Amino acid sequence: MSEDPNTAFLPEERDDATEWLNSLLNKNLRVSVTDGRMFWGQFKCVDAESNIILHSTYEYRFPTSSQVAAAAAAAVTSSSAAPSDPLDPSATPQEAYDRATSSGKVKVDLSSRHLGLVVIPGQYITKIELEEFASQVRARNRGFGQGFHPGWRDGGIS
Repeated sequence: MSEDPNTAFLPEERDDATEWLNSLLNKNLRVSVTDGRMFWGQFKCVDAESNIILHSTYEYRFPTSSQVAAAAAAAVTSSSAAPSDPLDPSATPQEAYDRATSSGKVKVDLSSRHLGLVVIPGQYITKIELEEFASQVRARNRGFGQGFHPGWRDGGIS
């Protein structure tokens, strides 16, 4: 039995959450989902089930393990050097990509496509990131220490 989202928050917590969500409207978000894809788009809406609507959205996919292995094989062939640690075929695409690119041995680009307006089901969301410039982060944190301060909009930051 699921909890009623209208009673899940105390009134003041609900107001803070609503204000925070309103502050994200029309900002660019990166939303990662369980199958490894990442969506980048302008935040438009969220509902009680945590489904998110993004506008002007791009979908990014990590290369498959076979694509990383092919790129690694091509890099090894072109450099005539044997790999020091072979790629694990059982690794997830993101793990294989991270391992291969962090070692500097091979670089494989993410594939992308423009989707437009999308609904991302809340049950599949693993991470949400707000895209900000360094100057925006510095201005937001000025005078409040590190991290998010709920009253930053009302604090009169110049």
